[in-house]
Amino acid sequence: MTQRLAVSALAGVLLLAAGSGLTGCAAYNDAVHHFADDTYGDAVAARDALGPGAKWIPDDAAEIRTRTSTRGDPDAVVQFVSGSPLDPELCAPGPRMSGAAWYFGDSPDVYALTDAYVCGEWTAVATDDGWLGWTPNSAAERDAAGTAG
Repeated sequence: MTQRLAVSALAGVLLLAAGSGLTGCAAYNDAVHHFADDTYGDAVAARDALGPGAKWIPDDAAEIRTRTSTRGDPDAVVQFVSGSPLDPELCAPGPRMSGAAWYFGDSPDVYALTDAYVCGEWTAVATDDGWLGWTPNSAAERDAAGTAG
């Protein structure tokens, strides 16, 4: 009877572990890393989700991925494919002084980069096929690029 009880307990533990794994990475990322991942099919949907500060995202943006804070703070990252330059009315070149709170597996190492574009409270850097942006950046970064935020 004791062996049967031990086997039943082990089976229960294994089922519990498997069940928690089925809830996916989203719950784990939210609980442990405090972020949520989303994807968007077009720039309009991404801008709507990220708020008015994200109007710098080019119209041709595709394969848009975001990672946003689940704690209510403004931390967010967006990466997308785009063949367009950033709008000079919305973004100014300047020294990179901030870094993304998170990144994706194929994101560039922003800490190895010295140049960036400051787009209000967002900073963006070129990727191989588009752009990676994050918010918030720093007031010093906005000042150095000559932008308001």
